[in-house]
Amino acid sequence: RHQSEGVVVQINKVQRTGPVVRVTTSVMDANMEITVELPHLHHDVSQFQVGANLRLRLQLFSVFSRATAVIPAPSPTVVTAPVLIGRERIRA
Repeated sequence: RHQSEGVVVQINKVQRTGPVVRVTTSVMDANMEITVELPHLHHDVSQFQVGANLRLRLQLFSVFSRATAVIPAPSPTVVTAPVLIGRERIRA
C-alpha cells in the first residue's frame, strides 16, 4: 500500500440512523463534498469521528455523482369550487 493512495478528507458530520452510518466529508485541497454510507458493523466505522482527517481509498467504495434536481416553475393556481365527497347518507 502506498501512503498516497486515496483521497484525504475531513469528517464534517456523522449520522447514525437505521442500518447505516452516513458520513459527510470535505475533500482536502478541493471544493468538494463526499457522503459515505457504511453499515454500523463495518470495521472502520469507529474511525469516522467529526473533525478527523482520513484517507479514503475509493476503489473500496461505490462513488456516485450527486443528482441535481430540476424543479419546474410553479404554475399559477386556479381556484375552483370544491367537490363535495363523502356525503352523508340521508337517514329516514
